[in-house]
Amino acid sequence: MKFSYFFIPAGSTIDYTKNDFQLPIKGSDELSLSKGCSFILDVGNHLGDGIVDHHQPGTENACVSSLITNNPKKHIGDFLSRCSAYNLVTHKNPDFDALCSMYLTEKYIAQGEFPVFSKILSDYVLEVDSGKKRLDADHLVEPYSLILAISHCIYHDPSIDFNQKDYAILERSFILLDFIWDVLEKGHDIETFDWLTIKGFDDEIAVIRNDFSKYKSDFLNSSFQAIELTNKYLNQSEWVDCLFTNQPKSVLWKYWARSDKVHSPSRNGFQVNVAFLPSSKTRAIISVDPNSNYTLKGLGLYLDFLEMKELLKSQSIDALIQDPREGFHRNNPWYDGRSTMHDYSIIDAPIGGSVVSSEVISDAVKRHHIWSNVNGEFAKLKISEVLTLF
Repeated sequence: MKFSYFFIPAGSTIDYTKNDFQLPIKGSDELSLSKGCSFILDVGNHLGDGIVDHHQPGTENACVSSLITNNPKKHIGDFLSRCSAYNLVTHKNPDFDALCSMYLTEKYIAQGEFPVFSKILSDYVLEVDSGKKRLDADHLVEPYSLILAISHCIYHDPSIDFNQKDYAILERSFILLDFIWDVLEKGHDIETFDWLTIKGFDDEIAVIRNDFSKYKSDFLNSSFQAIELTNKYLNQSEWVDCLFTNQPKSVLWKYWARSDKVHSPSRNGFQVNVAFLPSSKTRAIISVDPNSNYTLKGLGLYLDFLEMKELLKSQSIDALIQDPREGFHRNNPWYDGRSTMHDYSIIDAPIGGSVVSSEVISDAVKRHHIWSNVNGEFAKLKISEVLTLF
């Protein structure tokens, strides 16, 4: 049984007909893949018809891997045809959920069912994908850190052609997932197993072992400040420590920052993290520890208000609302974590980056008094309403 793999930009919407998916592939207008022989995972902005994307309201507390293992017939089996070859599609720079959902879908197509332990794997991926996974300094080498290290090693390997890096990450991650599958099949616990015994991942383990020194270097190039956030359980503002870092080199940066009780003034760790990542525009990811009592609700909407104000200087409002993203007011907004799984704990810039500067974004994070007072159901807001909120 043959499988082919395709990678498209994160956040892409998939056009489809009764029989085909139309993929946005760079260098061609589109690539047509037959339904029943093709599945779109962790991308596509739709749930159904062979597309499994949880980045939208209504998916409850689930990632793609958990959706597939909890109900494989609904998401894969009902759309599966007998084919000589299959196509699996996910987003570029694939994360743990994207990689695992590809692996699980391939397993299901080949075997027709999942063993009981597959849900242990998908629950672990859900914990990572939701941001709830916590760093254990005495047990740094785990599947989630190995996946991050795999991506790091491949993206920094000059011998691998840039256009082949996602394929290389997939291939190496499948080797790791085969090992994880074997560990679970033998009845071991995924979080207590000694992953240092894994063979063939010496480079990745070395990256993880040296990562704290990278975080310390990142910290020297960072700034921090106490900011106000809403305690979602008490419905009141409280002061928390926020870390701003430009292009962090540590693969576990977010995890180290949240547990950093040495450098955070409150000695509670940096509950809020702002990372500015390499991009032709401005790419920022803002997150709050989802295990905490705090929420970023309103900040993503405020950032998109600032974004639209800039965009409207050079384009019409019609251009912004053409083909709006499902559950949002326009086509390429800031993602504000409005899904049930993320519960406003993470914010990501528009696809392709933001036209707003890093200075404006950092200032917006600190303006809790402006963005925290927005009420109502965000998914029902129209673009005209968002433009008058602040």
